[in-house]
Amino acid sequence: MPDQPIDPVDPKSFLLPKKEGGPSPLSAQRVNAGALLEQETAAELPKQEKVEQKKTFEEPSAVKAVQTYSTDISRVVQAGGVSAVTIAAAEAERRAKATKDEPIAPASLNQEEKASRWRLVLLIGGSVLIVAALGIIAVLLLRTSPQNTVANGPTAPLMSVDQIISVSAVAGVTRDALVTELEAARQQVALPVGLVAQLYVGTPTTTGAIPEPVPAPQVLSVLAPDIPQDLVRTILPTYLLGVHSYDENQSFLVLRVDSYQQAYSGLLAWEPTMRQELAPLFTRHPSPRIPPAEAEAPVGSPTSTSVGATTPEFFQTGFTDKIIENHDARAVLNGTGDLLLLWTFLDRNTVIITTNEYTLREVVRRINTASVVPQPRQ
Repeated sequence: MPDQPIDPVDPKSFLLPKKEGGPSPLSAQRVNAGALLEQETAAELPKQEKVEQKKTFEEPSAVKAVQTYSTDISRVVQAGGVSAVTIAAAEAERRAKATKDEPIAPASLNQEEKASRWRLVLLIGGSVLIVAALGIIAVLLLRTSPQNTVANGPTAPLMSVDQIISVSAVAGVTRDALVTELEAARQQVALPVGLVAQLYVGTPTTTGAIPEPVPAPQVLSVLAPDIPQDLVRTILPTYLLGVHSYDENQSFLVLRVDSYQQAYSGLLAWEPTMRQELAPLFTRHPSPRIPPAEAEAPVGSPTSTSVGATTPEFFQTGFTDKIIENHDARAVLNGTGDLLLLWTFLDRNTVIITTNEYTLREVVRRINTASVVPQPRQ
């Protein structure tokens, strides 16, 4: 067709001509392709093919199938005619019997429960340790704190004591009466070894108040009528007459003086009668010992003693200078070297009189460790 110019106004000039004739055979084939596919799918395979496929499936495989619990159950069901319900019931019965025969294991604790139990154990252990420590502290405090035998009684001066025993001393008391009271109080002390008691000499009152303490110069004037008056005048009222529990109840006396020179010379002047005037309160009875010369002497010599022989009386000496517990002291010793009586200055204003070095050591220790309030001079 010869090319004609396109007229934009006339639609015939740009429309294609109508196709002539009906649908082609190829188009009909394309339409029936879907129907043929459906027919082929629905068609059955030939019997020969089915037989071959069955034989292929029945042939044993080169790889064995894994044997499982479900496979075993299937075989038991097929062989014995047992149902799955019967098997489940038998298994439940077996488990119940095993649970009844065997003890039940405790359930394991998780981490939080374990930590909680450990905290409880540590808390209980810590509480026990605290209580034990408090008990030990209480025992130590009670060991060194004063224990008054008088209701609302006095406290000990100069140092700490473990017991206070009141001794009544009425006005005008005689020496024999006062010595008897003090000796009975000394024998009354029943403290463990190493503890100390005070013998509180006081004037009884009718009001029930604390007895007024008898000053030291007055007590010494009654106990020792021959004591030098220069010594009495330098002694201060505050003092401590006590008992130290050792091999026996050992007496001691702590005095305060206001003049070292006057007190020292007065004590030297008192030495000839001191031991007699302080007896029996300051009398010590050490255990008898064999003197070294007798221990080394051969049997049968004049100095030797046989079994059952009476121990000879020890020769008593006067006061001599001696270093006792690092203090210059004046002491009386027996023939075997045992101390019987001593006096020394702890400092220039404190005098200690006692019967042995162990009591002196304990008194010095307590005075040095005590919180002493200076007493005013009177």
